[in-house]
Amino acid sequence: TLRERGTMSEEDLLVYEIGNAPSLTDFESLKKNINELKEGKQIIKNVYNHTDGNIIKNREEVGPVKEGILFVEGIFALKDELDGIADLNVFVYTAEEKKSQRVARRDSVERGHGDYWANKYFFEAQIPSYRRYIEPTIKNADVIIDTTNLFD
Repeated sequence: TLRERGTMSEEDLLVYEIGNAPSLTDFESLKKNINELKEGKQIIKNVYNHTDGNIIKNREEVGPVKEGILFVEGIFALKDELDGIADLNVFVYTAEEKKSQRVARRDSVERGHGDYWANKYFFEAQIPSYRRYIEPTIKNADVIIDTTNLFD
């Protein structure tokens, strides 16, 4: 929509599209999907394409979960919009320096963005959106796990 309206440059638009904005998440559908999985139903979920920032509708079949534990993970799993949906909320914390290293490796190598775009994404999109949208959700965690020194 922003591209069609011409309100952002292509470079800024790329950063925004892959920049962890909660406006890209359909929380109502997510809650519906989680509840259906908890009821033992199969769902078809949307998939976010990390290479181009597009959401692919009705892409992946999941479930049904017949018994056991249902894990819901993601950067917005503890948002207020999902309050009360989980029995246990866990926040996985990592210091910014370690996150920078992990994101640079993932985005430049695994996702093919290259070093420039990986660093641009981290410093101009991920860190500001983390501080604005994700860090405040720590208050909703029952458990906080610090992984800063657990992995390379």
